[in-house]
Amino acid sequence: MPSSVNVRAIFAISSSNMWAVGSTGSIWHDNGTTWSLEVDTGNEAWNDVACTTASDCWAVGNTGALAHYDGARWVVSAIPSSANVHAIQAISATDIWAVGASGSIWHNDGGSAWSLYTSTGSEQWNDVACTSSNECWAVGNAGAVATYDGVRWTRSTVPSSANINGMFALSSTDIW
Repeated sequence: MPSSVNVRAIFAISSSNMWAVGSTGSIWHDNGTTWSLEVDTGNEAWNDVACTTASDCWAVGNTGALAHYDGARWVVSAIPSSANVHAIQAISATDIWAVGASGSIWHNDGGSAWSLYTSTGSEQWNDVACTSSNECWAVGNAGAVATYDGVRWTRSTVPSSANINGMFALSSTDIW
């Protein structure tokens, strides 16, 4: 990948199958030896990428930008919102979460349509992580945290007003 690329996220399916997205509309692929430009979608600012399998990947970006990879090509569409989408977590092909600006948390159950699952207000959600279909967390600005229990998202905060930009959940009791 050229050094001039502003990479915002990388997702590794395996050591020979990785995807990277960035702020220039580019979606890159690594086959284990070489990064190559897979598609240039124009001016989209891609913020995150996640995959369930080698033939089911999603990228999200600003102003509701969405792209789906079906194993052959990337198709660009949009989440039904003009809000910036900051992160995506694909638990399975039928359980995908995305979070972003304006307190927005979207869900896709494997169909072509995305829906706004909930809005928690004015938070800016920066990342989402799940350990199962019944256990997810979203983190955001000013220490905001939201927890999903399989039915609803509940908002809380960590004991800090810092912006939380990323997280990773190894298990329900081991979250970074």
